[in-house]
Amino acid sequence: MAVELKCPDCSAKLRLKVAPEAGTEIECPKCTHVFSAPRLDDEDEPLPKKKKRPAPDTDDEAKPRRKKKKAGKGNAKAKSDQPKKRRAKKKETNPMVLVGVILFGLMVLGLVVTLLVWFLGRKPAAYEMLNYVPEDAHSVTGLNISHIQKYPEFFKSCEQAYATKGFKLAGDAFAKALGSEANDVLDYMVYAESLRGDTLILRTKTEYDTDALSKLPGAKKQSLDGHTYYLISDIAGMTGITRTRVFAPTNRLVVFCAGSIPDSVFKNMMNGYEGNEKSMNVRSGELGKRVTRGTWWGLRLFDTNPKNKPAPPPKVEQSGTGMPIDEGDRATKEIASTTTSSAKGYGFKISVGSRTMRLEVDVWMRDEESATSMYDKFKESTLAKGDEEEPPRWWKKFMQGLGDKKIGNELLTNVGAKASGEVFIFYSELDTKLMMTALGSLVNKVVPEEQQPGS
Repeated sequence: MAVELKCPDCSAKLRLKVAPEAGTEIECPKCTHVFSAPRLDDEDEPLPKKKKRPAPDTDDEAKPRRKKKKAGKGNAKAKSDQPKKRRAKKKETNPMVLVGVILFGLMVLGLVVTLLVWFLGRKPAAYEMLNYVPEDAHSVTGLNISHIQKYPEFFKSCEQAYATKGFKLAGDAFAKALGSEANDVLDYMVYAESLRGDTLILRTKTEYDTDALSKLPGAKKQSLDGHTYYLISDIAGMTGITRTRVFAPTNRLVVFCAGSIPDSVFKNMMNGYEGNEKSMNVRSGELGKRVTRGTWWGLRLFDTNPKNKPAPPPKVEQSGTGMPIDEGDRATKEIASTTTSSAKGYGFKISVGSRTMRLEVDVWMRDEESATSMYDKFKESTLAKGDEEEPPRWWKKFMQGLGDKKIGNELLTNVGAKASGEVFIFYSELDTKLMMTALGSLVNKVVPEEQQPGS
């Protein structure tokens, strides 16, 4: 039976001689659209019409559209075939890991706090050494040998300056007993003077065998109150230490002291004065805490030896005009008078750096008010204005003999002062290389002759 069908895409009429079975695919000869043949019992019903798309303007545009359509179907099918991705669940933090992180943080914080407390509260190397200074010592000098060795050129200048000093000669003898050289052994030196004899304390860079003291020249082993010490031959050049006694309070310290020191004092020295009110650390108070942090330092106390106090100023001769003959002498004597009446001691320190050196003179006053008053006087002086005004004559006299005017000019430019507690501080800075030419002269002016190391 002939059948007439209609293409659902282009509506073209198709005449077939034989009716196709339902579902048979039929291709439209006009638009090549493929569609399924309807059932025979649906012949009287109108065929479903597919919504017709707007015709493309050109043939080139039509082809991509059909390809895009097919590609879209393929992608949809491909996506449907792929397994669905599961959404990742948020992992919960392990409580033990969290506790570990917190504990680690607390440990780091504790370490930082500990190091900070240690750094701020640490005591200089000289602190331990001062515990073996005689209780009646009035003058002490210290030299941080290891520190100046960090600056080879400056160390060479210092080594020449103290080559013949007693502490260096004693250090040479001690190093020889250890089978080494003094520069490889010595770390720090402290020299103390007292009315009944002097004391030299040396600190080594590393621990040493204390039995090596028996190898010192003429060493004879002795004992006092359970402590071992040695009587040795006097070391030439150590004029303040005769009938020498030597002992080792620790395996990094060695003490040379005069045999004229009473046994009662010598016994206390071997036991150490740490925490004792007779200790130099306690006696020197704020002054000792400040100056002992220098590379080269010295201090003098007035509590045990009145002879150490500067003499009161005598009457100053006057010229026919009624003015002092020498203004420099007058100023020096006024300072001496002030120190005699108001100070408990004084000291100096030189802090060595790679480029500059800081010089400081400290006067330990009776009270804070006296230190502040001394600072107020400084602010009113011409010296406080540095190189803006002509310095006083006593400053010029003090600078004489340093060998180079540049030294005095630089010290004057950087001069300053302040008061800290009971200590009046007078300070300045100088180029390290420039300082090398005048190191000995400057220290001679700041420190009396008998207080220099080993003299």
